[in-house]
Amino acid sequence: IPLILGVWHWGKFLSHFNGADAATSYTAETGQVLTFGGNAQLDTAQKKFGASSCLFDGTNSTISIPDSDNWAYGTANFTIDYQIRFNASIQDGTYLYEQKEDGANVIDIGIRSAGIFKPIYVVSENTVLANYDASFSPSTGVWYHLAYVRSGTNFYFFIDLKLLILIIKF
Repeated sequence: IPLILGVWHWGKFLSHFNGADAATSYTAETGQVLTFGGNAQLDTAQKKFGASSCLFDGTNSTISIPDSDNWAYGTANFTIDYQIRFNASIQDGTYLYEQKEDGANVIDIGIRSAGIFKPIYVVSENTVLANYDASFSPSTGVWYHLAYVRSGTNFYFFIDLKLLILIIKF
């Protein structure tokens, strides 16, 4: 895959979260200015790559990315992946990714309850198109690579490159 200045040429969003400890602003490698909410901040104490990572303390910490036509996936193939480390037990209703136009049009990836991962939940025009669960009980203090891949009409969810769930005809 060709790289241009360290970014895949087809990448729509890439953020390494490299910066000063406790910083609450960041510009992604692909140019989007990120808005930190709650107690979200860069942290140099824990990192997988580089000098820092983004810390979410579990009390409504968020990052918002400006809306873009790039997030309208349509029927195109796409991958969303990231490295994640849990410092404490996961709280029910934890979102790892959410794209929300309004209550009638939502895409969520998150934790439903202890040990139950919600790899995908999609509502379009108030109609639920996808609502799947998978077992996942992460250990604290361990880095995980999570990847969500849509290829054609199939949707794959990987943890550390191991297929956890395959959803056909999403």
